[in-house]
Amino acid sequence: MEDYKFCIDDFDLDKIKDYQIEKIIESSNFRTIIGACQDTLRYSRMTAIIGEPGFGKTKALEYFANNNKNVYYIVVKKSMTPKSLYNTILQTAGW
Repeated sequence: MEDYKFCIDDFDLDKIKDYQIEKIIESSNFRTIIGACQDTLRYSRMTAIIGEPGFGKTKALEYFANNNKNVYYIVVKKSMTPKSLYNTILQTAGW
């Protein structure tokens, strides 16, 4: 096996330069939402997370969905009919 020799051309420097690491602050709101999500998974429940804008709901839910298998994050809009909500759930789950 040949030794690897570093070559700067092996990397896309534009992507590396623009790459940003998102930091998660584990606030009490974050921990509460993650705990509710863990209970939802553990006990096969459905849970609604409701709160004022800026409390970290979206980031906590996205974090949980991205870090757990078989978890899907779906944004429900006021304009959605029950049928469109069900269709969105099915599409997100791969049906």
